[in-house]
Amino acid sequence: MGLVLAGGFVKAETMMCIEVYKPVCAVKNGIVKTYSNDCFAKIDDAEILHMWTCTWMEKYNMIKKLKYITGDTQKMVDKAIENYFKKISSKTIPEQLNILQKKLQKIQQVREQLQKAWKLNEVIWELLFYLEFKFEEKIAQLKSHLVWTENTISQDLLQSVLQETWE
Repeated sequence: MGLVLAGGFVKAETMMCIEVYKPVCAVKNGIVKTYSNDCFAKIDDAEILHMWTCTWMEKYNMIKKLKYITGDTQKMVDKAIENYFKKISSKTIPEQLNILQKKLQKIQQVREQLQKAWKLNEVIWELLFYLEFKFEEKIAQLKSHLVWTENTISQDLLQSVLQETWE
């Protein structure tokens, strides 16, 4: 049985999902997010973009479509972000990653809190989305640098072992 609302009929239904990992990329209120499967995306009223996880490129393409964080505003935000990254650059890469991941979580929490309180207008959403994107980008750069450094060390060690073996 349904629920009657001011001249219309709305079907009330309960949906349950099974925790099976078949990721989908979906968007809700302009926020691109990977859901563990299509059921969870549907429950969240998200529009499924495609099967599998969301990519950095999709977020990058959304950045190019921003209406408010552009031009001088974007330059000002970029300068503040750049100064913050410089401020923590003296720390080790693992320490930087830890700091940035905590800041990214804080940005996401603020966005979610504002969204729940219905205080998230388009300008604030764009700013938080842009900050989230920039922090994710920096985290990815640091992680790739860390992997490259670890591989370089391993290769150096391998070369020294080979040299000792052949001598």
